[in-house]
Amino acid sequence: MTKNWEILQQELAFHGVRLVDQNVCDIISDGKVVRKPIPSAIKALKSQIDDNKELFIDLWQEAVNVLEYTGKHVYEQKMVDLFVYSVKELTRFAECFPDMRKSHIYGKLQSFLDRDCDSFTQETVVKFPEIKMSIDWIYRLISQQEYVYRLLRAAIKGEQFVSEKIVRLARGVQGPWSRLDVPMQERVFEWSEIDPEVRGRDKDIRGQRRYRMGLENYNDDQFKEGFVWREQRNEPFLWTDRDSESPYSPAPNTMRS
Repeated sequence: MTKNWEILQQELAFHGVRLVDQNVCDIISDGKVVRKPIPSAIKALKSQIDDNKELFIDLWQEAVNVLEYTGKHVYEQKMVDLFVYSVKELTRFAECFPDMRKSHIYGKLQSFLDRDCDSFTQETVVKFPEIKMSIDWIYRLISQQEYVYRLLRAAIKGEQFVSEKIVRLARGVQGPWSRLDVPMQERVFEWSEIDPEVRGRDKDIRGQRRYRMGLENYNDDQFKEGFVWREQRNEPFLWTDRDSESPYSPAPNTMRS
């Protein structure tokens, strides 16, 4: 079970935190290594997360405010395409948060989707994609910080807790400790073990009626009912017989002068 503790240390090290023991850690900040007690590091990280969440909400409000600008609209088509894409993506992103769907911000974003691009100003078209990228970046940063926050809270409880409890907490979750409650052979196996089964399944799929119906007599002169109309004139023909076989050749002239 000590492997779980090693994985936790590696995950923290990847995000710039090195565990000295279960009480002290080294944090890389601005290229410098700062040693802190883990409780202090957790408290500081929680404060950063709260500040970034406030900034996250402020950026959403700023995005809505920018869309309400009025004035001249002179811009390039490529900027319009980026602007339209940003508005659509930000609206989809808002749907991921239940609280956001109930707020006025989501309602306004929906209303802006019904407006013509000519009704937005040049400043809006240029600035809105920048705000959208800032929202994406700050959300990614918050997710990373919350991940490190949870790892530190597990680390402060010691190696024994991580070795015993982290397996139960991670069941059914994709990540470093996913499905550790099942035997190794059920989580990791050679492709050769399932290759015959998978290939047999592919063969069964290709043999389904919807793929074969109407093609039973494909090489015969007749055709059956199916999803594709078999046009006899479009069948391959010899190049030497193109004058008589090709559907694009003119009808032979039977009248001679």
